Amino acid sequence: MRYDDYPSIHDADYLRAGAAVVGQYHLDLFDPGMVLGYNKLYIGDAAVASVARVSVTATRIDSDRRNVESLIIDCQPVHYDHDQPDSGALYDVLLRHWWLFEPGSGRKRVEVSLGAGDYAANVGSSSYRSVTPGLAVKDRFDNPWLVGGPLDVAAGSQIEFRHYEDAYPGLDTEHQTIWSADASIDRWLSSSLSVGLYGIYTFRDSNIDGRSYRRFQEGVRLLATW
Repeated sequence: MRYDDYPSIHDADYLRAGAAVVGQYHLDLFDPGMVLGYNKLYIGDAAVASVARVSVTATRIDSDRRNVESLIIDCQPVHYDHDQPDSGALYDVLLRHWWLFEPGSGRKRVEVSLGAGDYAANVGSSSYRSVTPGLAVKDRFDNPWLVGGPLDVAAGSQIEFRHYEDAYPGLDTEHQTIWSADASIDRWLSSSLSVGLYGIYTFRDSNIDGRSYRRFQEGVRLLATW
């Protein structure tokens, strides 16, 4: 990660390692599901945070299998290893719609989403509420030239509006607008293993001096599914 206009940090190596279990059941009207996950975050060689996730989902696919609607309700307990006041839990509701390029193929789609969140930290100055609309597109190329295997390409953007609960002493209550854009490419080595490259640009604008930044993040990821 690299930062501009952020005095406390200029660049850092970032690692996220995690696992998730996903389950879904088919009903006539909709498909209920659940996600259980856990992630550990490292900056440099030091562990900095852990994030758990418990989600319940409801998904509906239309009769033509070209439109998918989902409701996702999340609870994500967040623990910062060296910052207990900022630790807390994020409660989030996400509405998402997929337009599928091919019937029944979630690998080829346009996605729009709208999320609303409430982060309850141990202190009010780190607690906030947010609204986040998003747009993304994803496509799969089955046997592209020079690659010789399935290739997933994706790009997306979202903007998050945050309003913090309390102000730091001597400062105004903080409002943030966080815009991000990302792109990725993943090569499937088998039906259950992929390796890819990704890049994320984030711009955070705050009404508090010294809290705005531009961040550039690029990296490699490995995904295994069973």
